Amino acid sequence: MKHATLATLSTVILFASATSTSCAAPLALTPVQQVNFGNVIFTLGTCQMDVNTGAISNVMGGSCLDGAGQNGRFQITADPARTLSVTLREFDSSQFTYAPTGELNNGVTTVPINSGLPSFINTNLGTVDLEVGGRLTIKQSLLPNTTYSLDYDVVFELTF
Repeated sequence: MKHATLATLSTVILFASATSTSCAAPLALTPVQQVNFGNVIFTLGTCQMDVNTGAISNVMGGSCLDGAGQNGRFQITADPARTLSVTLREFDSSQFTYAPTGELNNGVTTVPINSGLPSFINTNLGTVDLEVGGRLTIKQSLLPNTTYSLDYDVVFELTF
């Protein structure tokens, strides 16, 4: 019986696509780990991933299995003592909506990021850590035993 339940699960993994509009200074985003909602039941619903811990909870429906997912972690390197702007863009398709949220940390200050809105932080010594979680909505029935990979955008730039 337990094996039949596992056969109805699918996996949702989200990949960040980096876009930088800065050309005046070196700027790079390095993935440390991608967002992974883990196993989901292939029915309609919405779940939330904690930005810091990767803990997953259902918001509506029973699509996601409560427990630990894998939050996204990235490192941004830039010139020291500059202002960095980071925006996490929503992904939307006929099957899914993913509204990423996150936190920036320069070793001194932590700044929250809301989906679609820019957040600003000083690059301090030149390295800023980015953690990503957010809300996943499954809008259409999924195929069992299938891995779904989605892309969302991380837009970052140095401001003057």
